[in-house]
Amino acid sequence: MKTRKYTPHRSFRILESVPLVPDVIYTELDCRKSEVDSDGNTGLMIACQEGHLPSVKLSAMNDGLDCQDEDGWTALMYASYHNHPEVVSYLATSKANLHLKNNNGKNARLLAYFEGHDEVIRILDTFLTKV
Repeated sequence: MKTRKYTPHRSFRILESVPLVPDVIYTELDCRKSEVDSDGNTGLMIACQEGHLPSVKLSAMNDGLDCQDEDGWTALMYASYHNHPEVVSYLATSKANLHLKNNNGKNARLLAYFEGHDEVIRILDTFLTKV
C-alpha cells in the first residue's frame, strides 16, 4: 500500500533532496518529459498525495496527468486513495484518464472504494458517466 506521507511545504524540498532518476518517463500515453524521484513519482504525484490544490495546478502544467510510477499509480490514483476530492475533481476536469489501472489492476475509483472515500467515488462516478 502507498502510505508515504508528505506535508505540502516539505513535498518539493523532499523531491529536490532525493536523487533524481537520470532517465525521464515516457509512456505509451505520451507523457511529457518529467523529472521523477527514485520511486518514479513526479511533482504532480507528490502534490496529489498531499491534496495541496495550488501545487497540483502548478505541477499539472509540467507533468503529464497520466504518467505512471513504478507501481503503475497515477496522480489521480494518489488523490483518490488519500481522499482529496477537490484534487480528484480538478484532475478529472483536466481530462486525466479515469480508466487507467495500477500494477495490481485497480483504478482510481476502486482505490477510493476500498478506502471508503464516498465523496471521491461520487465525483469519479459523475465523470465516468460522461465518458
